[in-house]
Amino acid sequence: MKNILYKLSFVFLLAGTFSSCSTYADDLLYDEVGDENPSTGQHYFNPPTWIQGKWKDDLTRYDYFYDFLRNDFREKLNDSMIKSYNALILESLDIPNQAISVEEIVISDSIYEFKIMSEVGSNVHYHFKKVDNNNMIQTYITVEGAPNVESAFERVP
Repeated sequence: MKNILYKLSFVFLLAGTFSSCSTYADDLLYDEVGDENPSTGQHYFNPPTWIQGKWKDDLTRYDYFYDFLRNDFREKLNDSMIKSYNALILESLDIPNQAISVEEIVISDSIYEFKIMSEVGSNVHYHFKKVDNNNMIQTYITVEGAPNVESAFERVP
Protein backbone atom coordinates (compact mmCIF):
# COMPACT_ATOMS: atom_id res chain seq x y z
CA MET A 1 0.00 0.00 0.00
CA LYS A 2 2.87 2.37 0.79
CA ASN A 3 4.19 1.63 -2.68
CA ILE A 4 1.05 2.95 -4.31
CA LEU A 5 0.83 5.95 -1.99
CA TYR A 6 4.44 6.97 -2.75
CA LYS A 7 3.90 6.68 -6.48
CA LEU A 8 0.55 8.40 -6.50
CA SER A 9 1.80 11.30 -4.41
CA PHE A 10 4.68 11.84 -6.86
CA VAL A 11 2.43 11.59 -9.89
CA PHE A 12 -0.20 13.92 -8.44
CA LEU A 13 2.54 16.40 -7.52
CA LEU A 14 3.79 16.35 -11.10
CA ALA A 15 0.30 16.41 -12.58
CA GLY A 16 -0.68 19.34 -10.37
CA THR A 17 2.43 21.23 -11.37
CA PHE A 18 1.58 20.98 -15.04
CA SER A 19 -2.22 21.00 -14.99
CA SER A 20 -2.44 24.78 -14.94
CA CYS A 21 0.33 25.23 -17.48
CA SER A 22 0.59 24.68 -21.20
CA THR A 23 -1.64 22.12 -22.84
CA TYR A 24 1.24 21.04 -25.03
CA ALA A 25 1.00 17.43 -23.82
CA ASP A 26 -2.71 17.37 -24.61
CA ASP A 27 -1.86 18.03 -28.24
CA LEU A 28 0.65 15.19 -28.49
CA LEU A 29 -0.56 12.16 -30.37
CA TYR A 30 0.58 8.70 -29.31
CA ASP A 31 -0.76 5.58 -30.91
CA GLU A 32 -1.54 2.35 -29.11
CA VAL A 33 1.96 0.95 -29.55
CA GLY A 34 3.57 4.06 -28.12
CA ASP A 35 4.98 5.70 -31.19
CA GLU A 36 6.08 9.23 -30.47
CA ASN A 37 4.45 12.27 -31.96
CA PRO A 38 5.81 12.46 -35.51
CA SER A 39 6.22 16.23 -35.23
CA THR A 40 8.62 16.03 -32.28
CA GLY A 41 10.24 12.66 -32.93
CA GLN A 42 11.09 12.37 -29.24
CA HIS A 43 10.63 9.53 -26.82
CA TYR A 44 12.29 8.82 -23.49
CA PHE A 45 11.47 5.19 -22.69
CA ASN A 46 12.74 2.03 -24.37
CA PRO A 47 11.17 -0.84 -22.44
CA PRO A 48 12.32 -4.34 -23.39
CA THR A 49 9.78 -6.48 -25.25
CA TRP A 50 9.15 -8.80 -22.28
CA ILE A 51 7.59 -5.98 -20.27
CA GLN A 52 5.57 -4.34 -23.05
CA GLY A 53 1.86 -4.54 -22.34
CA LYS A 54 -0.51 -3.84 -19.47
CA TRP A 55 0.16 -4.95 -15.89
CA LYS A 56 -1.80 -4.84 -12.64
CA ASP A 57 -1.22 -5.74 -9.03
CA ASP A 58 -3.59 -7.16 -6.46
CA LEU A 59 -4.08 -3.83 -4.70
CA THR A 60 -5.51 -1.83 -7.57
CA ARG A 61 -9.12 -2.02 -8.60
CA TYR A 62 -8.40 -0.89 -12.15
CA ASP A 63 -8.24 -3.10 -15.21
CA TYR A 64 -4.50 -2.25 -15.31
CA PHE A 65 -2.04 -0.04 -13.47
CA TYR A 66 1.04 0.17 -15.75
CA ASP A 67 1.14 0.15 -19.53
CA PHE A 68 4.52 -0.26 -21.19
CA LEU A 69 4.46 0.68 -24.85
CA ARG A 70 7.30 0.45 -27.34
CA ASN A 71 8.37 4.05 -26.61
CA ASP A 72 6.35 5.14 -23.58
CA PHE A 73 5.48 4.33 -19.99
CA ARG A 74 1.93 5.03 -18.84
CA GLU A 75 0.38 4.79 -15.42
CA LYS A 76 -3.33 4.56 -14.70
CA LEU A 77 -4.10 6.85 -11.80
CA ASN A 78 -7.86 6.41 -11.51
CA ASP A 79 -10.78 5.15 -13.58
CA SER A 80 -10.39 7.85 -16.19
CA MET A 81 -6.88 9.30 -15.90
CA ILE A 82 -3.99 7.73 -17.77
CA LYS A 83 -0.68 9.58 -17.68
CA SER A 84 1.83 9.26 -20.48
CA TYR A 85 5.26 9.99 -19.06
CA ASN A 86 6.58 10.89 -22.52
CA ALA A 87 3.90 13.59 -22.73
CA LEU A 88 4.67 14.76 -19.19
CA ILE A 89 8.37 15.07 -19.97
CA LEU A 90 7.76 16.94 -23.21
CA GLU A 91 5.38 19.32 -21.46
CA SER A 92 7.90 19.96 -18.68
CA LEU A 93 10.51 21.17 -21.16
CA ASP A 94 8.47 24.35 -21.74
CA ILE A 95 8.36 25.30 -18.05
CA PRO A 96 11.43 27.02 -16.56
CA ASN A 97 13.10 25.03 -13.76
CA GLN A 98 10.50 22.25 -14.00
CA ALA A 99 12.12 19.87 -16.50
CA ILE A 100 11.66 16.16 -15.99
CA SER A 101 14.18 13.64 -17.27
CA VAL A 102 14.56 9.87 -17.43
CA GLU A 103 17.62 7.77 -16.79
CA GLU A 104 17.27 4.19 -17.98
CA ILE A 105 19.62 2.18 -15.78
CA VAL A 106 19.06 -1.44 -16.87
CA ILE A 107 17.33 -2.77 -19.99
CA SER A 108 17.71 -6.54 -20.20
CA ASP A 109 15.86 -9.79 -20.84
CA SER A 110 14.75 -9.89 -17.21
CA ILE A 111 15.12 -6.40 -15.70
CA TYR A 112 13.91 -2.93 -16.60
CA GLU A 113 15.05 -0.17 -14.27
CA PHE A 114 14.77 3.59 -14.64
CA LYS A 115 14.57 6.85 -12.69
CA ILE A 116 12.23 9.73 -13.39
CA MET A 117 13.82 12.90 -12.06
CA SER A 118 12.45 16.40 -11.66
CA GLU A 119 14.35 19.65 -11.25
CA VAL A 120 12.09 20.44 -8.30
CA GLY A 121 13.58 17.45 -6.47
CA SER A 122 10.87 14.82 -6.89
CA ASN A 123 12.44 11.58 -8.07
CA VAL A 124 10.96 8.13 -8.59
CA HIS A 125 13.08 5.01 -9.08
CA TYR A 126 11.38 2.01 -10.71
CA HIS A 127 12.85 -1.51 -10.86
CA PHE A 128 10.93 -4.31 -12.59
CA LYS A 129 12.11 -7.93 -12.56
CA LYS A 130 10.62 -10.62 -14.78
CA VAL A 131 9.42 -13.72 -12.93
CA ASP A 132 7.92 -15.40 -16.01
CA ASN A 133 6.06 -14.24 -19.13
CA ASN A 134 2.98 -13.21 -17.13
CA ASN A 135 4.41 -12.10 -13.77
CA MET A 136 6.93 -9.57 -12.55
CA ILE A 137 8.07 -7.98 -9.30
CA GLN A 138 8.32 -4.24 -9.02
CA THR A 139 10.64 -2.78 -6.41
CA TYR A 140 9.81 0.82 -5.63
CA ILE A 141 13.15 2.21 -4.53
CA THR A 142 12.40 4.92 -2.01
CA VAL A 143 14.45 7.78 -0.64
CA GLU A 144 17.73 6.91 1.03
CA GLY A 145 17.25 5.32 4.41
CA ALA A 146 13.65 4.22 3.82
CA PRO A 147 12.85 0.57 3.08
CA ASN A 148 12.23 -0.46 -0.51
CA VAL A 149 8.73 -1.68 -1.28
CA GLU A 150 7.99 -4.69 -3.51
CA SER A 151 4.77 -5.51 -5.37
CA ALA A 152 3.82 -8.44 -7.55
CA PHE A 153 2.28 -7.65 -10.94
CA GLU A 154 0.57 -9.85 -13.47
CA ARG A 155 0.10 -9.25 -17.16
CA VAL A 156 -3.38 -8.18 -18.27
CA PRO A 157 -4.55 -10.03 -21.40
